[in-house]
Amino acid sequence: MAKVLAEDKHLRGPITYEPNLLPSKRKIDFVADRLRDNLYVEVKTVHPETADTEEAWDDYLRLREHHPEHADFIVHKDWMGGKLYGNTFASRSKFLDYTKAFEERLAEAKKVKDGPGILVFCGNGARWQRSNLEDFADFYHAGKHRQDDPFALMEKHDMERRKLELLRNVDHFACLRRPMEQAPMQDIYYPVRGPSFGGVIK
Repeated sequence: MAKVLAEDKHLRGPITYEPNLLPSKRKIDFVADRLRDNLYVEVKTVHPETADTEEAWDDYLRLREHHPEHADFIVHKDWMGGKLYGNTFASRSKFLDYTKAFEERLAEAKKVKDGPGILVFCGNGARWQRSNLEDFADFYHAGKHRQDDPFALMEKHDMERRKLELLRNVDHFACLRRPMEQAPMQDIYYPVRGPSFGGVIK
């Protein structure tokens, strides 16, 4: 991500890694001085590792009962279905938790100097797909889940159970894909948003 920022010709001011900016002494990964404001970039790797076990498949069978009627997540047991579902399910939870944590630091940073915040999620393209982040990003920005989001009802229930309230001050999400055993990235998508069809659950 540092390379992406350094090569951005629109960023002409200094870019600092984990600067001492916040009164609380907490850190934001990258802060780019754009003179009129700052650009705040937080980078998180989401890399769950669900084993392909009978238990993982049973979890899928149990959790799919909580999908919306008009949305499903189809996998096959013999084709690592429990593993694929488990990784995607765990990733969605990480999207929410990392976003909530970044929101608090971003709110503090914007009081020091205003500017947009970007949360970049890194993965290898196998444990979760960009479309999974699209569902979460659309929910985050709209305040309502998409009709084609299989995790909509479970996420809503989880947030109500934990009494989570989102600040919704993260301006954009990005998806950076690279093999975990390699340093160079394959590609980056920004900003991440879902397709226009799908709408939201009323």
